[in-house]
Amino acid sequence: MSKVNEIFDETADFDALLSSADGNAKNDWERKFVDDMRVRYDKYGADCYLSDRQRDVLENIAQEK
Repeated sequence: MSKVNEIFDETADFDALLSSADGNAKNDWERKFVDDMRVRYDKYGADCYLSDRQRDVLENIAQEK
């Protein structure tokens, strides 16, 4: 598990990923997942921990059409 600032070159990149995932969340589970990630990110900022699996899920939600 790594921190956001260790994974992304700029925190704006993670913010954009969260925004895309938020806009594409299709069901209650996806919305709750994205909301929970946003709450953690708002609380801890770039020091927020993010697992590989959490990143994969966010990317999959963000890429859904």
